[in-house]
Amino acid sequence: MKSNTISGFFQFVLGFFLGIVILSGSAVGVAYYLFTKMTIVPEKPIFPEEKTRSISAQTIPIETKAKPIASQVAFASEGYRARVTWPQGLVLRAGPTTQSARLGGIAYNSLIVVLKEDVSVGWQKIREVQTGREGWIKSGNIEKIQP
Repeated sequence: MKSNTISGFFQFVLGFFLGIVILSGSAVGVAYYLFTKMTIVPEKPIFPEEKTRSISAQTIPIETKAKPIASQVAFASEGYRARVTWPQGLVLRAGPTTQSARLGGIAYNSLIVVLKEDVSVGWQKIREVQTGREGWIKSGNIEKIQP
């Protein structure tokens, strides 16, 4: 009779620890699954302005793309040239605040000209070389290009 109670106690302890291990393993598995889902980089948003620009850029022959446009030369004299370094692109705004109206987006690696910098609030007024659009972007997301 005594060996039966030890065996029952041993079975209870073994079952208890086995249950804890299974629950812990399940919790770690679920946490790992959720963590990997949250670390996937979302797709780059495509703004309506970029869709029309990419279609028109495909119809232009390569020779005309390589030639500098007179308006592009004028941009360089007004400020300094730069390139967008933020991988998701930038939001172009009407004023130097996040509450200002959105004018569209500027794609990664696009060429711009910085017209004015407002260091006190951390915004830069820019002109996009490709389209000539002007607006404000948040500072720190561009890289100056040597002339």
